[in-house]
Amino acid sequence: MVKRDDLIYLSGYGVWLFLMQIMSTTYSELLFDTVEYYKIFTIFSFILLLFLSLFIYRLNKKYILKDLFILSIFLLVIFFSKTFGVLAIYALLFLLAKYIPFSKILKVYIFIFLTIILIVFLGFIFDFLPPVNLLNESFRDDGQYRYALGFTYTTFLPNYFFHVILAFILLREKKLGIIEIFTIFIINFILYKYTDTKAVYYLINLIIIVLFFIKIFPVDFNNKSILSFLSRLIVKYSFLILCVLSIYLHCFYDPSIEWMNSLNEILADRLRLGHQGIEKYGVTLFGNDVEYVSFNQVTEFSPYFFLDSSYQRILINFGAVVVLLLVLGFTLLSKLIIFNNNIYYGISIVFLLGHSFTDPQLLDPIFNPFSLILAYIYSHIGRCNLFR
Repeated sequence: MVKRDDLIYLSGYGVWLFLMQIMSTTYSELLFDTVEYYKIFTIFSFILLLFLSLFIYRLNKKYILKDLFILSIFLLVIFFSKTFGVLAIYALLFLLAKYIPFSKILKVYIFIFLTIILIVFLGFIFDFLPPVNLLNESFRDDGQYRYALGFTYTTFLPNYFFHVILAFILLREKKLGIIEIFTIFIINFILYKYTDTKAVYYLINLIIIVLFFIKIFPVDFNNKSILSFLSRLIVKYSFLILCVLSIYLHCFYDPSIEWMNSLNEILADRLRLGHQGIEKYGVTLFGNDVEYVSFNQVTEFSPYFFLDSSYQRILINFGAVVVLLLVLGFTLLSKLIIFNNNIYYGISIVFLLGHSFTDPQLLDPIFNPFSLILAYIYSHIGRCNLFR
């Protein structure tokens, strides 16, 4: 049975998530001024969630100082990065999440995603889905045609699907069957053939291999086998290793070094763009107002600029303090996962962090429901709800 406060939070989260995700489909082209409607949706959602904060949840004296500290970090980042919209809503969702069983948030996320897919599919069948334009679909340099499949960019659907798979793994855990894993493989292959989104395709295939592996060789964090020892190391230090490696590669990228230039080509120019971001904006304590230039905004005088790596993006956009807090947060989270001996949590978090090496959704609650997971580690009620 869903408690009243849970229902109100999840309803607010679900409404906001639906509005934001539908804006990432070509239905957004029905709106004459997409930016203006986006602002309206954001303000509406912010007021709704602020209402929840003020009138539904009573401030608990145990957590008020911690909540105020976290809120102050959010406010400083919002001020310096000039990113009020999603970040303000993220702050409210984050502060309230600890009162909600995390599994319920994942279920709402999956439900909203499936609803969006159904709406897109019905729009295609009954021919009321807005037609795509050249910005929605594209060619790779090798001539490979990429379909957006009803979304405004070719990588959106595969990235939504990736996070849905991680959520599904956490919800199913040991109940996850061979047929379900095979279905994931088939859908992943179809999405790859149409969107040509390589990083997500290979990561999901690797997840499938790991899922089969632990069915044959069960992993227990508590025993003293080499496999368990290696598993603990991977879970515990994934964020720190990937974050340091990503920042190093982007900051010290040098095209004259052959292996770096080759790696940059493999990573679709991500290292060069990340290095350009460091040179242009530098690193501050609480972030910068970064001007991104998407493909549809490219002009003769404004070349494409985007930071795809979550680690580099967070460092430049949100600042060094946030990176350090994330290192602390994911370290504490990994200890909780190991203490609770939950291998499926470990799998989901490790692959989430691996995905963040090449993609920017680590702290994006529209794409990634796990962006709320660190909200659970700093309070007793949160730690109880994390594994519920």
